[in-house]
This record gives sequence, structure tokens and C-alpha cells, in this order.
Amino acid sequence: MPTLELAKASNTTFRPSYVPVAIFVGGTSGIGQSMAEAFAQYVGGKAHIIIIGRNERAAEEIISRFPASTGYTHEFLPCDLRLMANVRAVCVEIRQKVDRVNFLVLTAGYASMVTVPLTAEGLDLHLAMRFYQRFVFIKELLPLLQRAKSLNQDAQAMSVLGAGRGSPSRPIELHNLGNTVTARVGRLGVAMRGLIMSSNYTDAMMGYFASRNPTIAFTHIHPGIVSTPGMRNAVDFDGILTPITWILNWVLPWFAVSPAVCAEHMLYALLPNEETAQGGIFLRNHNGDVVSYRRFDEVVELGDSDATGVLDGTSLTGYGASDQAIHAVVTHTEKVTASSFDID
Repeated sequence: MPTLELAKASNTTFRPSYVPVAIFVGGTSGIGQSMAEAFAQYVGGKAHIIIIGRNERAAEEIISRFPASTGYTHEFLPCDLRLMANVRAVCVEIRQKVDRVNFLVLTAGYASMVTVPLTAEGLDLHLAMRFYQRFVFIKELLPLLQRAKSLNQDAQAMSVLGAGRGSPSRPIELHNLGNTVTARVGRLGVAMRGLIMSSNYTDAMMGYFASRNPTIAFTHIHPGIVSTPGMRNAVDFDGILTPITWILNWVLPWFAVSPAVCAEHMLYALLPNEETAQGGIFLRNHNGDVVSYRRFDEVVELGDSDATGVLDGTSLTGYGASDQAIHAVVTHTEKVTASSFDID
């Protein structure tokens, strides 16, 4: 288990021979902000850093604290991530600005126990913010990750969410893909389904992209309990359950780490090492330790096994998908995000 000191020591060794291009989706607050700030410090500002979110003022303040380096670009691109049309549009803008991406970090999310609306595009808000937009970013920017790898540079996509929580006893509900088929009765039940689905769908997403792009690293990582605005907003029970909100908002901070501490462990998992250099899917815990992984020597056409926790015949601890579920989730996601992407 890497300590904070070990994680920092490892991060300081990152001295790329190229100018890295790093994108932080959700980089205007919380974990994403701290990761962007720490990354900028470790590279001395010598990188093209793109922060994506809604708060332009916060982004400007964050970027102003980056080490000043003449000739390097640090910029903000606004995007309301609740709508997939917006996500696709900002991806077009990114492709016009850069011809490769080395690190794609996805931290923007949403969590609520009582507010469970559908978006204007008809998507469950939990899934829109925690899964669908992340899928679209990876899919749309995949050619830029591939380009980086073709230049013998680092290439990794990281989703900071809920890795390692999958279980064979909780398979993906193929009859309720999107959390909109089963009646949306009872706010807490709908919310919990969306939260659990987003983590298992992320496993399926990373397994799919890794099987099709064997040289690129796809990481799903659990940040642990982190003292962010998102943590506080997520504990929002109301009515007769309001006392639970009071209790949890008092207790959780005692167990939470700061975003800055969390960011060091997330960067420890993100920055190149012998494990990720070879590509594959990686599930990691809050310290950055690998919980399980699977590498592919070549592009693999996944079968139709319905065994949850197994990817292409390999059992993965904490993995919440099956080969059959991967096909179902990707096909469903392509349909609801209204984009064209071939899946065999």
C-alpha cells in the first residue's frame, strides 16, 4: 500500500521527454481540481493542460496558480456535462486544439439521495454525470489517445468513481439498462440503483475499451472518502430522514481525506509505471493499489459469457461486469448518447 510520502516521491519522478497533453474533466473543484493543480506542479507547468467544467471563474483562479511556463498552454473549456450533445461539441473543440492526448482524467460526477430527475435528453441524471458523459469523452477522444501511443508516449484514460465494488452477487440488470425501464418509484431506491449502476457500467466500459485498444491503459479507481463539495451534497436525506443527514455530515469528515491528499494517490495511479505502460484495464483502490487487472496482447472480440466478475475468461476481483453485459451496456450507451460507434 503506497503511503502518501511514497506516492509523492513516485510522482516527482515524472519527467516526460515529450510535452504531455492532460485533460481534466471536472477540474474546477474537488478531486479533479487538486489533480490538475498537482499535475501542473509536478511538470513545472510544462504541459498542455485543459480543464473542462462549468465554473469559468474557478478555472481561471486554478490556472493562475499553475507554474508559469512560457510557450505552454493552460486553458479552460466550458461544458454543461449533463447533456451529451454538449460533451460531443466540446470534444470537437478539443480535437481542433490538440492532435494527441496523454492523460484523460474523468472526475465530474453527481450524487444525491433525493434528487433523481431525468435530463433534457431523457437520461437518468446519476448515470449522465457518472457514466454516460465519461463514455462519450473516451470514445470521442480515443483517436488522440491512440495517436499518443503511436508516438511512444504515455496514454491513459482514468475514471475516478467506484472501482473494486463489483460482485458476482450483483450482476448488471440487463432488463433495466439506463435506470429508466423499471418504474422510478421511491427516490432513495432510484438513487441507489443509479449510483451502483454507474460503477458497474464503468467496469464494463473500461473492459470494452481495453479489449479493443490493448496498448492503452484504462483505469477505474475508487477515491475513498474525500472532503469535497460533492461529498457534502450527496448526503441530502430530507423529511423524516433529515437526522441521518445531520449525523453523516458530522461523522464523514472525520474519515475523509483532503482533495490534495487524494490527488497524490490518484496521480500515483495515473502517471506512467511498469504496470500501465503495457496497457489494459486496471481497477484500483483509494491508495492507488491495483485491485485487479487484465492485459490484452491483441484486439479481442469478447464473447457472451454472463459470468459477472469475469472478463474474457479471467476472474477479476471487484469487477462488476460480464462479457455479455459489456455488449449490452455499450450498445445501450451508444443508442442513448445518440452517437455512431460500431460495436460488433
